[in-house]
Amino acid sequence: MRKKTLALPIAAMLYLAASYVGIHSVFGQEETAPQPVGVIDENRIREIATEVVENNFSKGFLSIDGAEIEFGGKLELNLIDTASERSLLVGRTDNPDTHLEFDRLRLTPVIDVGRGISIAGQLDFLADEDSFIKEAVFEWDYDHDWWLESVVSIGLDDTFIHRGPGSRLSESYPLLGDAFWRDEEIAIIWALTLGNPKGNPVEMAKIQMDEHPPRETLTDSTKFDAFDFNNNPGALTFHFSLGDGLAVDSHSVNKDKAQLQRVIHDDRRVDDGLALRHFGAGVTYQRDFNRLGEVGVSGFYFNDEMNDDDINFLQQGLTLFDDLTNAPLAGYGLSGSNTKYRYGATVTYHLEGFHILDYWMDTKPGDGLYLTAQYMEARDGQLEREGYYVQASYRYSFQQPLFGERYVRYVEPFVRWGELESNVSKIASLPLTWDREEIVFGLVTEVTGKVMIKTEYALHDETTGGSDVNNDEFLFQLLITF
Repeated sequence: MRKKTLALPIAAMLYLAASYVGIHSVFGQEETAPQPVGVIDENRIREIATEVVENNFSKGFLSIDGAEIEFGGKLELNLIDTASERSLLVGRTDNPDTHLEFDRLRLTPVIDVGRGISIAGQLDFLADEDSFIKEAVFEWDYDHDWWLESVVSIGLDDTFIHRGPGSRLSESYPLLGDAFWRDEEIAIIWALTLGNPKGNPVEMAKIQMDEHPPRETLTDSTKFDAFDFNNNPGALTFHFSLGDGLAVDSHSVNKDKAQLQRVIHDDRRVDDGLALRHFGAGVTYQRDFNRLGEVGVSGFYFNDEMNDDDINFLQQGLTLFDDLTNAPLAGYGLSGSNTKYRYGATVTYHLEGFHILDYWMDTKPGDGLYLTAQYMEARDGQLEREGYYVQASYRYSFQQPLFGERYVRYVEPFVRWGELESNVSKIASLPLTWDREEIVFGLVTEVTGKVMIKTEYALHDETTGGSDVNNDEFLFQLLITF
């Protein structure tokens, strides 16, 4: 910590020293004299000063009173083309013309105060909304050797469903994500992990492999045999959370925010209706089976109660009323039940490219096949929903960047298929009652280490109780991280 704290004054002194050497050389003609042994010339001093500054400040780090502060973030710019829908019954697309859109500028400060304690946040600046704090969390990460880790977080943060195996690859969320886990919650979350997915690192370091190039430059896969459970029993993580819960609201499944794009959605609740009664529990098992791939299996359950606002939203948003008597004709109805729960499972699989292409070409860590599947069921009052999605992708890193020896380092094509259904009758004029299905084709391209391009095309199919809906969407995103 102290080295980084003193980096700036050290760099300044080195720069002044270099300047002095330059001035003295002009007037004293020392540049023609032979350099004594052990004396560093002006250019070398400047190089050292530059290295000190770059190594300590170019990565967004700053040290104040022993606390290390890291600044990061991202910028998202989108090109969007949403199919045009102009139905008087099901609604109209908000922005059917191809257009550029500033999505967000996100700042992500992290303050590391030492001993595994940190404070992290995400601040989003949006073009069409006010800026807001997306995440703000205190975290205590305690490690004991390689086989035990305890992480306690308190604040506004993702639920552990979103954190679990199978992180989101695309810019768009799966239907299950839009419905249940894309938003943050004010909560206390504890994750206790026993073991390591790749096994005992001390014993693994003893395994010497005569490979060229070194295995570590080709793959992250464990060195233990596939079924050596003695050295690699895997990792078992227990998840617990207690929070203020999420409100019942709606959210668009597309970048276009028209009503016909919206589904029932667990919305972040940060100002009113707060009650510390949303309980969640889950368990995750992960293990690297070497040449057979890495497997993750997770199960979870959440229980809460709806408040009056939630109940009223379902009654009004999912019910068709008689124009004269105001009596419910179809849809959700006037149920006053406050029951609320969700449960489901996630399965992930990753086979390193090293185990697929090693006989033909060199690979890089992280390359290979990725598979993700998730299933969920939920109940809100008398509304019952279930859904799933499956996703497959393959990351391929080029031996050398494709352009200018600097640009386009890897590509990762993917495909995702998902469905979301409910038990309420389908009403064409009420999109929240519709059943939905989507297929997304996409390509993720790393241009440089800080620049990504995401290209996606989403095909949507709805059961509306009436006519079909034209709402497919193309998305091209430029993502710059810093």
